[in-house]
Amino acid sequence: MPPSKRTPPPADTVPEAALPVTAAKVHPTYARLLCMLLRNLGADVERSLAAAGLSWAELAVREQMLDFAVVHQLVLAALAASERPALGLGLGQMAQISAHGALGYSMVASRDLRQALETVARFASLRNGLLRFELQEDAVQAVLQVHECCDLGQARGFVLEMVLGTALRLMESVVGHRVPGLRIELPFAQSADPRWLAQLRQLFDGRSRLTRRCWPFIWPRRC
Repeated sequence: MPPSKRTPPPADTVPEAALPVTAAKVHPTYARLLCMLLRNLGADVERSLAAAGLSWAELAVREQMLDFAVVHQLVLAALAASERPALGLGLGQMAQISAHGALGYSMVASRDLRQALETVARFASLRNGLLRFELQEDAVQAVLQVHECCDLGQARGFVLEMVLGTALRLMESVVGHRVPGLRIELPFAQSADPRWLAQLRQLFDGRSRLTRRCWPFIWPRRC
């Protein structure tokens, strides 16, 4: 089933580390949240699950990590069913702190944004093996680099925008407001759908630009 053509376009670069798709794992909580979002949008949830070889009865109680190959099929079916250009952003924003387990609680309990993102860099891959996070700092600014660990295929735009929506919500939860001076380099090779960009602007009013390199969030050290 082809993905929605209105999602942010994929870049024409290859991830820095090519893990086999079968080795990449995703926590089932995120698949459950995607189904809930589809249901709220009036989309056919059971059909999307069936496309990935899943059922709601199984997914609702599952605690084992899901293979990304399964999640990939679910994402493509969800994009086709919803026809929403910012489905991933919406999913990232709807996820409550509890959805991220101990990682989410540790972030919001951090003394500042730096400590919160140190936690992300150390532990985020335990819930999402698709990406690796790296925190870099100097005297002026801090940078959270997001590295792709495997080929995300046609689900790439969705996965990256979900992480973007999640990161913006969690950072705002930590500091109590939007992060001043935050810049984002979006990892897409060409401009995204204007409607997707409009949705992003409702969540983020800082500077952004396209990049073909790894994906950084950049903010002043004072935050």
